[in-house]
Amino acid sequence: MVVSRTRASLIAAGSAVAAGALALAVSFAAAPAAAGVPNLAPAAPPGSMEVSLKQASLDDHSQDCPDGATSAHIVLNQIAAGPGSIQVKLSDGSTVTVFLAKFVGRVAHYDVPLSGGLSVTGATAFVPANWTGQFVLSHYVCGPPTTPPSSSSTPPSSSSVPPSSSSVPPSP
Repeated sequence: MVVSRTRASLIAAGSAVAAGALALAVSFAAAPAAAGVPNLAPAAPPGSMEVSLKQASLDDHSQDCPDGATSAHIVLNQIAAGPGSIQVKLSDGSTVTVFLAKFVGRVAHYDVPLSGGLSVTGATAFVPANWTGQFVLSHYVCGPPTTPPSSSSTPPSSSSVPPSSSSVPPSP
């Protein structure tokens, strides 16, 4: 009798887990999707608002690194405490989460690593509803294009000039 009750309990528990998984799958399927990916963007915390990166700052720096950038520096100023992270949109259409790098003098700093010719096309952050500061792309850090090194190289020359054995000039 105990065995059959335990077995019945396990079957019931398995059914509940399956029903929960199905409900989760249905909720993701019903969520609005962009490019086939469920909308998992964070919601605004109470007492806050979502702000976007100032477009003029993107325009001002669009030609900063013609040979590519290794990173971008974004700042959010006039704020009592910077958000722990921001969402950054890149030129390939992807969105990345970038965490607070440092907070100094009411300015939150975020460093966005870049490679392969990518650039920042936008960003969003949640700030207090009464915030009146600026959210801007401060600058790009320029660097060489990130391409793998060439596999062919020229070996160093085998001829060399022997060093001089005397470091004192000859006397006249």
